[in-house]
Amino acid sequence: MKIDEQKFSRQIILPEFGLAAQQKLADAKVLIVGAGGLGCPVIQYLVAVGIGKMGIAENDLVSISNLPRQILYDESQVEMAKVEAIKQRFSIPSLFTFHDALSKENILAIVKNYEIIVDTTDNFATRYLVNDACVLLDKILVSASIHQYQGQLGVFNFPINHKERSATYRCLFPEAPTNSLNCAEGGVLSTVAGVMGTLQAHEVVKVITNVGEILYNKLLLWNGKTMQQSILTIERNHAEVEKLKANGLADDYSTNTFCSDETGMDISVQQLKEKIERKEKFQLIDVREKFERDEFNIGGEWIQLNELLKHPEIISTSMPVILYCKKGERSKIAQQRLTDKFGFNNIINLKGGTDAWRSLN
Repeated sequence: MKIDEQKFSRQIILPEFGLAAQQKLADAKVLIVGAGGLGCPVIQYLVAVGIGKMGIAENDLVSISNLPRQILYDESQVEMAKVEAIKQRFSIPSLFTFHDALSKENILAIVKNYEIIVDTTDNFATRYLVNDACVLLDKILVSASIHQYQGQLGVFNFPINHKERSATYRCLFPEAPTNSLNCAEGGVLSTVAGVMGTLQAHEVVKVITNVGEILYNKLLLWNGKTMQQSILTIERNHAEVEKLKANGLADDYSTNTFCSDETGMDISVQQLKEKIERKEKFQLIDVREKFERDEFNIGGEWIQLNELLKHPEIISTSMPVILYCKKGERSKIAQQRLTDKFGFNNIINLKGGTDAWRSLN
């Protein structure tokens, strides 16, 4: 595709960017899964930076409750198909290819036509479906999610070299975290969607142009209340990947399949309270950031998540170890990493974290 050098001049003059990087954007083929709170800024910025071909998988309608955070739409488009609203917004028909919602039956045929897959959805069933298709077809996945005032972002299945790829989404979460809500159930601040969607689009640009440090084998956590962020290190679980490649897509990607509470290594806040009252012996570890610890805690040791993973020797092997965070998501990551990487079999995650504890008391 021929580049309009005047239009993209501010990008082209950037150090380490130039005409070569702009040409990579023009030649790129990107599939965006979802056109909601994250998808809207992703679409808008990827169009703006000069992506050459863009697919959008979406079958939802615009609703009035979408408008605060789904910035491509307005009140005149309520009840209109989102893909039709996008066609109205952008006068570049050759840029877009529209697809219906992804399913086990159609995903492989769609994903194979793109180089980078951008997951902007708000449910675990689709998230795992997209991840699995990317692994099976050796595609790069840029995935983000938001909840209330927080967001997370990572680049998965990225080719580190011609033989090795980075961690997949299932390497981070082999199963969906428990007690997770989508935006409709748990709420989200509109600006959080804007921030995380913009960061997601930014990461897509970095992946395409190879400018900057790609966020692979890492998970960025961003807190909109405090404007603080942290980056967790993750690793590819080769056994998990090989199992997926051998078995192919799962039989069922329904929400119930991936949101089961039957983890076997979780504990409720009521159960923890009872353990404390009975004065049972266990190690309690808070894996949150310092500002969260200072604001409120339920006791135990304070060892930030990254430090815990770097120094597993501080974890007891002679008694149960209960990890907690704000909602039970970061502590679930710690539980899985400690189990998979170091072989611990005594790590228990506090479901719902300090939020659930506060509601109990």
